[in-house]
Amino acid sequence: MGRSRFESQSALCAPSRNSLLTSRRPDTLHLYDFYSYWRDVAGNFTTLPQYFKQHGYHTMSVGKVFHPAHNIHFPKSLRCTLNEMLCSGVSSNWSDDQPYSWSQYPYHPSTQKYKESAVCSNSDGTLGKNIVCPVEVHFQPGKTLPDLQSLHVAMKFLKERQGSHQPFLLAVGFHKPHVPLKYPRKYLKHHPLDSVQLPDVRQRPSALPTVAWNPWTDLRERDDIAALNLSFPFQPIPGNIHCHLSSPNTQPYTLVQSNIDLSIL
Repeated sequence: MGRSRFESQSALCAPSRNSLLTSRRPDTLHLYDFYSYWRDVAGNFTTLPQYFKQHGYHTMSVGKVFHPAHNIHFPKSLRCTLNEMLCSGVSSNWSDDQPYSWSQYPYHPSTQKYKESAVCSNSDGTLGKNIVCPVEVHFQPGKTLPDLQSLHVAMKFLKERQGSHQPFLLAVGFHKPHVPLKYPRKYLKHHPLDSVQLPDVRQRPSALPTVAWNPWTDLRERDDIAALNLSFPFQPIPGNIHCHLSSPNTQPYTLVQSNIDLSIL
């Protein structure tokens, strides 16, 4: 699976998903955040899965398709006051747009709640919240990873639909590649460091519009990056970061992508 162009009409989860699933550009929806539900703010548009559902298809969502709600067990009135990021569920009405888009309630892997847990092995034997995080899957909480759970649920759905006369639409959204770069350690052997080429462009492109620039500091908040003792928030992360970490960020990204590619195949 080769790629020569990498483009996104909005390099952020909720706006790009809203755009794809409503078949409207972000500058038509005028939604660039996590906190606006397009049916209430932009228009009561028919989504792609909703169209299929209205025409007799059984529609099912597995994993991250619409931008999902975080900590959905909190009452709606408390989610935004507890943490701003909890408000992100607004973008899909706290429900992944169910029941409009889906015939049954969307599936989300239970182990996604451990996304920010300290489960990454450090060289000193401790566990950290690292950006680079190869893991032994059977030692993880639940002895699995979120995307593996989604893969198994999708496979189960396909098997159960065999022989059914009703057509179906199955949407499967894998969370990776997404920070933290957590992946099964066994994939390390498939992409040795000397086979990974670092990108030539390591600075912000001069023509990049401001709206596309990522101001987030989540990389610097990871334990392995924090250990570099960079002056927060302005000192650049070193270009030779692979000399400071156990492996360069480009290699883990490639490994995570390979894991997802194999799941799709």
